[in-house]
Order: sequence, then C-alpha cells, then structure tokens
Amino acid sequence: ATLFAVGQAWIDDPSNESPRFSRTAYRRIVTDLETRGAGPQHLAGLADAFARLDGLMEAAVRHFLGAAAVWADDGSVRVDRGLYGALPEPVAAAVLRRILAQIGGRVQAPRSDRLARARAQLTERSPQCAFTLGYCEIEADADSIRFSPEIGRISRSFRSVPIAL
Repeated sequence: ATLFAVGQAWIDDPSNESPRFSRTAYRRIVTDLETRGAGPQHLAGLADAFARLDGLMEAAVRHFLGAAAVWADDGSVRVDRGLYGALPEPVAAAVLRRILAQIGGRVQAPRSDRLARARAQLTERSPQCAFTLGYCEIEADADSIRFSPEIGRISRSFRSVPIAL
C-alpha cells in the first residue's frame, strides 16, 4: 500500500528465495514449524519452560555441591560418592560438568560420550577407580570422589590471580 501510494510498483527480490542466504533457510524452518503447530507463541512458551528447567538444574547443582562437596585449599574437591550416585542422571551430569569446569578450568566440558563413561565409572560402585578427564585427575574409593587439577596444569581460578613481585 505504501509503494502504491507513491506510484511505485511492487518488486519481488529474487535473493529472498535464494538458498545462498541463511535468512531463506530460517524462513522455511519457521513456516514448517508453524504448519506443525509450533508457531512463535508456542516456541516462546517452550523457551520459558526451558529457562525454568535451567534454573531448577542450577539450583540442584548448587544444592548438591553445597551439601556434599568439600573444597580444599589445593584446588581440589571431594564429593560423597554415595550421594553423587543417588543423583538423577541429568543432575549428576551437570554436577560433573560444573566440577570439571571449576577444577580443570576449561570453558567447554569434555565430549558427552566421555562424560557418560566417567559418570558410569563413578556410579557403578566398583571399589576404586582413577582416571583423568577435562584437565582433572579423578580418584574414587568406596566412600568419596576426589577431583584435583591434572599435574602440570593450573586451574582457571589460580590463573586469574595476579602474581605480585
């Protein structure tokens, strides 16, 4: 209507259909989702629900670490193995990722297959196990799991402290 009001004809821009541009793919995805009943309002609702779940997961991780973890001055942490083993799988995975990030100093967690193997070792209750993952040394006995910085690596928390000369 605006174009016609000023005497300009409508022109279809061929780039709006070109697969060379991401916006074209996004438009197709949005259209496909809408035809399947997942329009913008539905997706916004899902985003809100996931945000609430993320908050609950964060609260569960903090609660567990506050109740079952003992942090040492050497940069290590000891966790009650029985309590860790009793956690629901998603919470146990989130706790493991958090500890590895804190102790190992890595921004990204190790690959999910490696995390799953580590969780399996830590929850199967074999008397002892020891391995490295995410720049951490992990040692477990029947009662506890100890996470410490891998030898030769400095935890992110120690790297950020300036050295006074």
